[in-house]
Amino acid sequence: MKITLLFPVKNQSRKLLENLRETVIPYFDAAGVTYDGIIAASGSTEEEYRRLEEGLKDLPMNFSLLPYDPVPGKGHNVRSGLLAATGDYVLFMDSDMSTGLDCFEAMKPYIGKADIVVASRYAEGSKITTRQPLARRIVSKGSRIIISAMFRFGLTDTQCGFKLIRASAGKKMAKVQVVDGFAFDCEYLYYAKLNGLQVAEVPCTWENDEDSTLSAFKASVAFFFDLLRIKLHRKDYIREGKDAD
Repeated sequence: MKITLLFPVKNQSRKLLENLRETVIPYFDAAGVTYDGIIAASGSTEEEYRRLEEGLKDLPMNFSLLPYDPVPGKGHNVRSGLLAATGDYVLFMDSDMSTGLDCFEAMKPYIGKADIVVASRYAEGSKITTRQPLARRIVSKGSRIIISAMFRFGLTDTQCGFKLIRASAGKKMAKVQVVDGFAFDCEYLYYAKLNGLQVAEVPCTWENDEDSTLSAFKASVAFFFDLLRIKLHRKDYIREGKDAD
């Protein structure tokens, strides 16, 4: 069993490289799992991308940086990483490491059983050590209500940036993916629901990244339009004659 660690990143090269050296690599070296790492940085500036190229030279040989693509968006980077992955499962996480790596321990029992394992900031047993600013908390709450009404996933958190995906299923999802932005998580989960894939949710420890410059209003507008796009592409996600409400 091999795990591909996937890091979608935009202009946070210093933080990612530091977290890889000090946290991620020591953790997975000690975890006793076979793994490799992929960094997907499309949408970053040329300077930030070059910094990753240089930083990669000091990382183990099992880490790679995907070629630059001008298409921006976290969803685009995750899709590129899934298609390039060689592991049996792909674990993608944010470069700021907002979700504690101990969440992987909670995911381990589902390897070989679930197709997607979702980290949740709101499931029983979760802990938020640093909260988001008020505006983002309001947007996040509104988003959860809308997602629940539109998709009925039965999950407490679809947007936490820490998910484990069976690679064979993830590659199929990536090939029909239409969303390049932050709503891609919902697109994958909708694909899973329509095709009867197994989804599990586990609690996590999470802290807000105070360096984030994402505009809550701008991101929410694009996010909601992408949710509508996902619903409109419903028929394109269904495979092997499977269907669901």
